[in-house]
Amino acid sequence: MRILLADNNRLFLEAATHALEDDGHEVLAALDGLEALERLQGPRLDCCVLDIIMPRLNGDRLCAYIKADPDLRTIPVILVTGMAREAAREEVAHVADAVLAKGPLPDLMEGLCTLVRRAAAGDLVRTNGCEVVGAQGIQERQIVGELVSTKRRYEALLEHLGEGVIEVDALGRVLSVNRRAGEILGAGEHDLLGRWVGRCLDGPARERLEEAFRGVAGPAGQGSAELALERHGRALHVQLHRVPEEQDDFVVALTVQDVTPLVQAERLRAVAEMAAGVAHDFNNLLTSILGRAEMLRGQPQTPEVARGLEVMLKAGRDGAAIVRRLMTVAKRRPANDLAACDVNQLIEDAVEFTRPRWKGEAQRRGITIEVIKQLGARCDVLGDAGELREVLTNLLLNALDAMPEGGRLTIQSERRTGEVVVAVSDTGMGMAPEVRQNLFRPYYTTKGAVGTGLGMSIAYAIIERHHGRVDVESAPGRGTTIRLVFPAHEGGVLTERPPSAKGLRPAEPRSILVVDDDTGVRELLAEALRQEGHHVVEAENAQEALVLLERGRFDLLVTDLGMPGMPGTELARRAKAGGNVAAVALITGWGVDGDDRTLQEAGVDLVLNKPFEIGEAVAQLVALARR
Repeated sequence: MRILLADNNRLFLEAATHALEDDGHEVLAALDGLEALERLQGPRLDCCVLDIIMPRLNGDRLCAYIKADPDLRTIPVILVTGMAREAAREEVAHVADAVLAKGPLPDLMEGLCTLVRRAAAGDLVRTNGCEVVGAQGIQERQIVGELVSTKRRYEALLEHLGEGVIEVDALGRVLSVNRRAGEILGAGEHDLLGRWVGRCLDGPARERLEEAFRGVAGPAGQGSAELALERHGRALHVQLHRVPEEQDDFVVALTVQDVTPLVQAERLRAVAEMAAGVAHDFNNLLTSILGRAEMLRGQPQTPEVARGLEVMLKAGRDGAAIVRRLMTVAKRRPANDLAACDVNQLIEDAVEFTRPRWKGEAQRRGITIEVIKQLGARCDVLGDAGELREVLTNLLLNALDAMPEGGRLTIQSERRTGEVVVAVSDTGMGMAPEVRQNLFRPYYTTKGAVGTGLGMSIAYAIIERHHGRVDVESAPGRGTTIRLVFPAHEGGVLTERPPSAKGLRPAEPRSILVVDDDTGVRELLAEALRQEGHHVVEAENAQEALVLLERGRFDLLVTDLGMPGMPGTELARRAKAGGNVAAVALITGWGVDGDDRTLQEAGVDLVLNKPFEIGEAVAQLVALARR
């Protein structure tokens, strides 16, 4: 028989080699577990004799490796140990074929040769656990049993950690891998054991890990290092720590975390902050443009001027719609703007909006796209109809893009327990894993110059804002299904808008303080309110407003939210606390960053979000001043 014999005790290794060779066997000796692992990669072996405790790679772990390999699992494994009784109660007893207790050398050699002869004869058969040989007269030692149990307990804890842990030797060869590390790297311990730790990485990521490892494991190793890597579109955070062992030896412990969700959240946060700033500035500009255009429309004008004003108003409203989408990315949307929506009606709208693509354009190109609607009953959700319609339209357009040769587009809705589920499926080209993982990442696009990479990231932000979730199923050549899940709404759907406050006139003029650091918006509001017969005082910032409030009382304070020095909410709180105003209206180009309770605590009675229709805004302010 060809026998692998592995033990770091040279005396036992030499004695066992001579005994087995005298018995007619060929022996391949190894002084540690890694050397034994290398021997396993060579010509077929007939039996393995492994010491349980060895440097770099223990025999029990090597035994588990052998029994997990389809090509090696039939090889009989005999574990040799000085703690045979204690080890026999542990997991290793469920893997090895026999356990040989270390004792006096003559008895040990006789027991080893007997077990190997039985293995050669096919007589080493497991029944209830593995057989323990040579332990007669050896008492189980409590302290050794406790140490073995403690070791197993820590190994179990390590195996179930939420982050990946890999142990490698000074050459970077893997000695152990926990379950989470295998999941992150896409390879289990069986694939990595004894091999270079970076084999699961590609190109630059592997090179960066090699460089970091040399810095930690080299002659002048700095002890630790950390780096960010990418594997198949996933962001990884890796830490390396040099752990000293006996006689100047050491191992390197690597911890690996999949931080993709954190990175995606940070990217979205950065985009959100940028979008919020752009939206704020545009809201101020659009408020002035739309407001002035509305005021001019009410005055005598030539037909050419009237048409020009209508074009200005339409362009301004289109701009406002774009800003609302930017505010969706920023997750800064007005409070109290959600209403009951019929999802089925939104689906019908989205299908109609995309009709020119799936019917008209398809016919011109000579292809056929079949659109199937399978809509369930009572699919109502609480949300913003415009936003949800935009999400559905975006999904339909993406599905159509995925079917350049035609195909079938299916839209389904159903109500489950407390939830409404919408599924959009296509029979198109499908997505590779990398595309699927990056689907909602801002600026990621597979459409080249015609794509912005923002459509799906905006859709994701809208879904989150509606407390929904999204699931994507796709594979190359097998099409794509995207499922949206929203909390179901139990109330009915409003079919009419609540009555407008427009047209209400005050019984007498009111005193109103308008505060905004944007001159255009401030002067627009002041002029519009003065035209309604009210006494209006303007202030550029909160400090000026506080001085004016000390001099007299106002029926209404209209203040911007974001101003230098002091936000509008703090101004409102102080004004209400001092009893200098009867009511407070907050105007904002940022959207309200807080819930109703926060606004109530600040004393805010009304929120107007820029850009607003000046006539509607004035009507609401006048109604508030009359209270």
